[in-house]
Amino acid sequence: MKKELNASVVQFEPESFGSKHKNLQFHIKKIEELSVNNDLIVFPELSLTNFFESGENARLDYWKASDVLEGEFIQEIINYVKTKAIYVVLGFSEKSNIKGYMHNTALLIYPDGSYKSYHKVHLPGPEKSFFVPGENIEVFDTDLGRIGLSICYDMFFPEVSRTLALKGAEIVINISSVWKNGGAGGHENLLQSKAKQFNLIPVVQAMCNQVYFINANGCGKWYGGEKYGVWERMGYSKIVDPFGTIIAQANSEPGVIQAKLTEEKLLFHRSGWNFFMDRSPSAYKIIANNS
Repeated sequence: MKKELNASVVQFEPESFGSKHKNLQFHIKKIEELSVNNDLIVFPELSLTNFFESGENARLDYWKASDVLEGEFIQEIINYVKTKAIYVVLGFSEKSNIKGYMHNTALLIYPDGSYKSYHKVHLPGPEKSFFVPGENIEVFDTDLGRIGLSICYDMFFPEVSRTLALKGAEIVINISSVWKNGGAGGHENLLQSKAKQFNLIPVVQAMCNQVYFINANGCGKWYGGEKYGVWERMGYSKIVDPFGTIIAQANSEPGVIQAKLTEEKLLFHRSGWNFFMDRSPSAYKIIANNS
């Protein structure tokens, strides 16, 4: 990991998928503003395309609004990031190799314009009707350190962050749209419990896996059409150090949080706690065998 780096999270409310060019311009504006003092900028889940909407031709409409990595829309932001020589993580709906099917994708853009992508593995509720789940959990080498990606619901499964840590991740980035509740569902009676979980999980993931954990959550509302109604995002993006200390946290409003990540703190925690030396994989066989 780099001795010292500055990371920022941009928490905002994405425009609908029909206005994705507005989202693109917002990304470019924020990258322009933050590139001077940052090495890494992170945007929330589906930050470029937002979520789908219900309707007669819902899948088809969303497919048309989705993009491919080599497409003009994605390449425009990649080329802009290249001019700023910075790392950026963002989310978008990506057309899969099977026409009519999409991935919920996290894209890691390198300063030289190259990129890596991750497809969300765990799909909750309505997402199963629109996205194809990913199958690979990978760690990517960068000049900042070894970075692992995950998306929203993935962080509620400890196996994801642990797999990334075992593969050598030093920084785990989770982009999300964790919801308070929704016009058609959302478990209003579980809001307090869900908020508690959302505040604790990044802390536990960071501490138990000895990594920096960056969560970029959306805020504001999303209209999912007549079937889903209006949903509201939780906000409260956060950056957590390997000790489980929240070193930067947003509130529920749009904004930017920033924190300094240091190799010294990572090494200090790992030298004090031997979690990976003291593991006993033979006792956890049920995790691997229980499908």
